[in-house]
Amino acid sequence: MGQDGGAQWPVAPATGLPEPPRPTIDALTGLRILAAVWVVLFHLRSTDVMPGLLPASERLAWFVGGGYVGVDLFFTLSGFVIAYNYLDGFQRLSGRAYVRFLYLRLARIYPLHLATLLAVLLLVVVARVIHVALSDESAFGVGSFVANVFLVHAWGGEETSWNYPAWSISAEWFAYLLFPLIAVAFARFGVRTAARAAVGVLVTLALGLPLIDATADSEGIPLVRVSVEFLAGCFLFVLHRHSRRRGGLHAWLLPVAFLLVGVLTWWSDARTMVVAPALVLVVWSASLASGPVAAWLASRPMVFAGQVSFALYMTHAIVLLVLKNLVPPEAFAGTPLVVRCSVLAGYCVVMAVTAVAAYLVVERPSQAWMRRRLARSAG
Repeated sequence: MGQDGGAQWPVAPATGLPEPPRPTIDALTGLRILAAVWVVLFHLRSTDVMPGLLPASERLAWFVGGGYVGVDLFFTLSGFVIAYNYLDGFQRLSGRAYVRFLYLRLARIYPLHLATLLAVLLLVVVARVIHVALSDESAFGVGSFVANVFLVHAWGGEETSWNYPAWSISAEWFAYLLFPLIAVAFARFGVRTAARAAVGVLVTLALGLPLIDATADSEGIPLVRVSVEFLAGCFLFVLHRHSRRRGGLHAWLLPVAFLLVGVLTWWSDARTMVVAPALVLVVWSASLASGPVAAWLASRPMVFAGQVSFALYMTHAIVLLVLKNLVPPEAFAGTPLVVRCSVLAGYCVVMAVTAVAAYLVVERPSQAWMRRRLARSAG
């Protein structure tokens, strides 16, 4: 398991960015699949697949229905990981480093985003040719498609268009554009100690979470949501850098943080304002990589699942769109429980297989190809 140990990596003078990349914190990679699965469960419920096949699952509505908070976990994780890899490289603002950073982030998210967007376009065209209604036709407008191409579709508050989970990728892109400015501000104002980082986390949450709560029905919510949680993740990395790695209390911190997320999700009906601080605690405690739960997150199966999590997140809504038309849950009303469980398991298997295929065929090769092009241009 890779740890930074608080040391700064050498900074490449030509780019201003850290070289070589930091080793990964495997427990955080494994954590990603938990966030993705929580979002998938939310959509299985919101599309009536799970309630239609297993009405008894509504007893867990407090947890499954709160799965949209998994996106808040993603935003905090993203801020932490981006700061972990790039914060030291932006001691000052450099146009070349800025462009290179954005290119690397595009290499990470854009190929799969574009592939899934084109997949939805193909489905919409085929559905219209054979006169099948996929969903709300207003979601598939030309203007929205163009906005999706340029990753700005969530900037006006729109969260459901074309491949609807991709709204968060648009919000992430906004955070990526701001990150070099955040990094320079950290350098200028001396955000280098655990005390200042802890204060930064607390102030960001104290000021930002009420703003998220107040704008929950306004058009600014996606950008407000990502800005607050991404910034909290950046502060969290600085806190992590100065945290002592040891057993004892730290070994129990992660399971307690998970339990706290569950309790607050149940108690608050999954209000982001209430649950987000517990998610911050989850990310920080997982980054310390201490204890059996962290070891489980860092295991090979969980790390691979975490690597596939982005593909699962980006493809599951498309799979649901197709399966709901081919294997509608309502067709199995009144059938034996084993049949309905098998259908739901089939949904999950198809989503998992599609995600792995998208990761192996689209995401990983395209990212490697874009990185090779950057390396050749730099050489």
